[in-house]
Order: sequence, then C-alpha cells, then structure tokens
Amino acid sequence: GTCPGNKNIYQTANTTLKIDKQANIVGFITEKKPREVIMQKTLSLKDHSLFDLSSGKKILPTGNKYKQEIMPGSGKLLFVGTTENANKLHAMIAK
Repeated sequence: GTCPGNKNIYQTANTTLKIDKQANIVGFITEKKPREVIMQKTLSLKDHSLFDLSSGKKILPTGNKYKQEIMPGSGKLLFVGTTENANKLHAMIAK
C-alpha cells in the first residue's frame, strides 16, 4: 500500500505516521489488485507437482517458473507432492 503523501510503505527513522483509535495508519491506502508472485523451480520434482491446497488444483509451471497472483495481506497454502497426497490435504482443509 501507500502512506500519506503517496510514499512507499518503507519509511525512514525520521518519518512521522499518525495512528487512529482503531490502530490504523491515518491516510494509508491499501492495495486493491493482486500481486504476481514468481517462484523458480530449482529441483527436479519427478513424480511430484506443486498444488494450491485451497482449490486442490495443480499449478503448472511456465518454463521453470511458477506464477501465482496473491492479494496483499493474504496468502496461499502451496504443497509439493503427489496428486494423491494433495487431494487428501485439500479434503482436510476444505471442510
């Protein structure tokens, strides 16, 4: 996100930020769009793949990179393993 004055969130030691009663930075603007996260494949996965456990879907690489869009302030639970184990884990967290 951006802070007052449209500055990057990273501030100097001399930066003064105001905090409201709800503990929010006054004037802070949160990001509204997802960020692309790129993970580089460095190992041979052989019989294993990368899965998004919340959806249960296999994530396919583009070349040797995996790309995922993630909303700021959130995350994704990824798993490297077999389809069978990914399905078991997905079933556990989907309940």
